[in-house]
Amino acid sequence: MRGSQGLANAPPDRPSSTPFDVSLFLLRLVNGPIFIVHGWNKVIDLKAFEQSLVELGVPWPSILSPTVVLAELAGGWCLIWGLFCRIAALGHAAVMVGAILYVHIPWRYGLTGEQGMEYPLVLLVASIILIYAGGGGYSLDHLLMRKRLLSLPERAADAKQKHPFASLRWWLRIPFAALIILIRRP
Repeated sequence: MRGSQGLANAPPDRPSSTPFDVSLFLLRLVNGPIFIVHGWNKVIDLKAFEQSLVELGVPWPSILSPTVVLAELAGGWCLIWGLFCRIAALGHAAVMVGAILYVHIPWRYGLTGEQGMEYPLVLLVASIILIYAGGGGYSLDHLLMRKRLLSLPERAADAKQKHPFASLRWWLRIPFAALIILIRRP
C-alpha cells in the first residue's frame, strides 16, 4: 500500500513524518538556495551571462539566458516552499543537462577538480529525484493536494448525479458512447 511507504502521493489521512518525507524536505532545502544563489549571480550581470552562452556555442542565448535565470531563481524559491516542485525540478534538470553538455563535457574538465562535472551531476540527480517523487509531505504541494483529495468524494458524488456513466472507467465509456450514438441514429 502506498500510504504505508510514505510516498508523496499517499492518501490524505497519512501523517507526514516518514523518513522519505524528511529526506525530500532536506533535499529541497539544500537544492533551492543553491539554485537561487546561482541564478542571482547571473541576474547581477545578465549581459555577461548571455555573452558566455554565445562563447560556449549555446543556441538562442538571448532567449536562454533569462530562461535559465528564471528557472534557477523562481525554481529555487519553489523548491524551498515546496510549491510546484516537479516543474521547478524539471527546469533545474534542464539547466544542469545544458551545463554538463555545453560546459563540462566539451572542455574535458573530468569528473573531479575545480571545473569537474560531479557538482552538476549531483544537482541533476537531485532534480530527477524531485521530479519523480515530488516535494514530499512537508510541502505546499502536499498541503494543496491533500485539500484537493479530501474534496474528491464530494466531486465524485456530484459527477454521478450529473452523468449516468460517470462511475464507469474511461475505457468503458467509449463503447457505451458509441452504442448510444448508434441507437439514436435514424
